[in-house]
Order: sequence, then structure tokens, then C-alpha cells
Amino acid sequence: MINTKDNLDSKDDKNFGSSAVSTDAEPSKKQLTSNRIREALKAAKAMGVKLGRHGKKVLSKTNRVAADLFAKNMVNIIKELHAEGYIDIRSITEELNRRRIPTFRGKGRRWHLRTVNLLLKRIAPESLKRKLQPVKWVGGKRSILTELRKYLPKEFNNYWEPFVGGGALFFDLYPKIRKAYLSDTNKDLVTMYQVIKSNPDDLIEVLKIHSKKHDEEYYYSIRDKNKLEAPVEVAARMLYLNKTCYNGLWRVNKKGEFNASIGNYSKPVIYNAANIKACNKALRCAKLKQADFKSIKPQAGDFVYFDPPYHRLNDTSFTAYSKEDFTEKDHIRLARFCKKLHAKGVKLMVSNSKTAFIYNLYDLPIFNIHVIKAPRLVNSNSSERKPVEEFIITNY
Repeated sequence: MINTKDNLDSKDDKNFGSSAVSTDAEPSKKQLTSNRIREALKAAKAMGVKLGRHGKKVLSKTNRVAADLFAKNMVNIIKELHAEGYIDIRSITEELNRRRIPTFRGKGRRWHLRTVNLLLKRIAPESLKRKLQPVKWVGGKRSILTELRKYLPKEFNNYWEPFVGGGALFFDLYPKIRKAYLSDTNKDLVTMYQVIKSNPDDLIEVLKIHSKKHDEEYYYSIRDKNKLEAPVEVAARMLYLNKTCYNGLWRVNKKGEFNASIGNYSKPVIYNAANIKACNKALRCAKLKQADFKSIKPQAGDFVYFDPPYHRLNDTSFTAYSKEDFTEKDHIRLARFCKKLHAKGVKLMVSNSKTAFIYNLYDLPIFNIHVIKAPRLVNSNSSERKPVEEFIITNY
């Protein structure tokens, strides 16, 4: 453990970057930012803050006062990034590193996801504490939002997403969306979004009860309640199970009954009131319904994002998000539907796995097929969680 009072004076320039300001010109935005952070570091040093090898102790309870002081000095920077569209932890981390904002760390000059996550939990506004997305979703697109943004149309009218799932792209784009049409075949998922939009306060109260009672016996008792009718109860059940089941995997059998086992979490965060209310604000521009993708009716100039259950890479690939599995026949239906929408002047983007079957479906002059790398986050073997190649298909 290194004591900053004794050791940091000689290491400021090496570990935290230069903050020298030219006397002949106005300081740049980067220099002003660096100076603000340096002042926080100096104040923290005066308190005898200890720096761990990876900065873990910096934001720990043992250094709470100094860490809070540093966090307060970071508030404006994080707010600026948030206003510019960096609303998730990964994108904020990447931008802090790109701008070379000095880190409050013992070794190295780069921010890490863990450090940024701990920092965001300390600072205002509340909406920044957690990502703007109510559910964890296997196959969700939060991890590749940076790639998706590269292939978005420059402008569009209404937004359509008929496989909404976790809604990562919608929640990323909602400040720019005039009107959104979100749908899915998963009835519980759509009900959850409808309740967040219409009745977030009652939903939060029910989630508080689930949070207090949570244990293994309670989990399975709630899992067995497959025939709830009250929308708030249905929504709360889905959120509770989603936050406490194994890997956040929403899996159902042929009867449509949720059947995932309990996850190994010591203290799962079952709800975040600020996040739910922020999602409520985002969903005010959206119409929601349970429906097959072919029921949507976008017009010329509208933008549709299709994120179907991916074409199977192998026999163990997961597609059971609802009781109706998504087969190769459905992928063929989707490709034909995309051709019809293109003829109407609708802008569309499709995400899917990189397979010969999918390539052949969209290997037409009207489509552009892009290849990206995406992290593989769900696998029983952690050594197999490696980046994989996927397709992003557009007609513009």
C-alpha cells in the first residue's frame, strides 16, 4: 500500500498527466479539465489517501471522504459526457481515456470499468447511477452500441423496434426520437414496459417487497406464479426474476412458463427507483404492444431496427425468449419482409449472427452487409466468452 502523503508529490506528472498552462494563450478545455482533477488530487493527498495497485482502495469506505471529494470534482465532467450522449459506463470509460482525463489511481493512466462504476454510484444526478435500461437481456445490444451508432441512418422519422428485448438501442436514442413503436412476442416483457410507462410508483412499491423477502425459497415461489393477471404484479415478477435468476437469462418452456434457476448472487440489486423513473420518461414517446414483427406498419422515411433471436451457430445456441421459438423459416419471413419495407422507402437495420445462411438471405444489391465483433457474455465456460463476429445489415 502506498501512502500518498509520503510518495505522491514526486509522481504527479508521471501518473496523472501534465496540467501546465501556457502563459501566452488561453488554456484549452483539456488543460482546464486536467487542472480541476489535479486540485482534487492535491486535496485528497493532504488527507493521507492510500492508493491501491488498481485504485480499488481509492473509492473504498476507508477513503470515503477523499473519494467523495474527488467524485464531486468529477461531477461536471461526467455531466458533460452524459449530455454528449455517453450514458453507459463503457462509453464513459472509453471517452475518459480518449481525452486522457487523469485517473485517481496508484498505477497506470487509464480508467477501468470497475473504477468508473464505483464513481458513478457516488455522484449526481440519480439517472447516472445505473444504465438506462430496466432489464438484463441475453443477446442485448448494450455492449455493441458504439458499433450500432456507426451504422444508423443520418435522419429518420418514426422509430420501430419489433424485437425490443432489453431495448438498448431505443434507450440510447430516445432523446432524438419523435415517436417510437416497440413490440415483442414476449407478453410479460411488453407488460413490464407498459407498467413502467404508466404506473412506475406502484411497480417500485411491489419491487421493494420482493427485495425484502428475497431468498431461495421466495424466488421459486414467485417463479411458480405463472398466471398472474394484475399488470403491476406481472411486471414486478418479471423484473424480480430477471435480476435474481441465473445470468439474467429469461428462459421459458413450450407452455410459456419461466423456468430458469436462481442465480448465485449474495446481494442482488433487484430494483433502482431512479432508473425506473428515468425509463418511464424515455417510454413516454413509445407505443407498446405484444405482436409478431410482420404486424408493424412503418412508412417511408421511418427507421426499423430488427434484432431477432440470432440464427443458431450450433445446436446449443439459445433462442427460447418466448414459447414460440424463432426458426430458419422465421428468418426467411423476416428477410422477405425487409425487402417489402425497402420497396416502401423504409430505412432498416438488422442484427444477426455471421452465418452462411443469413448471408445468403441478404446477399442482394439493396442490402449492405457489415461485419462487427461483439463480446460473448453468456457461456457456462468462462474461457469460451470471447468476441464473435456478427452481421449488421442495412439498406441505406
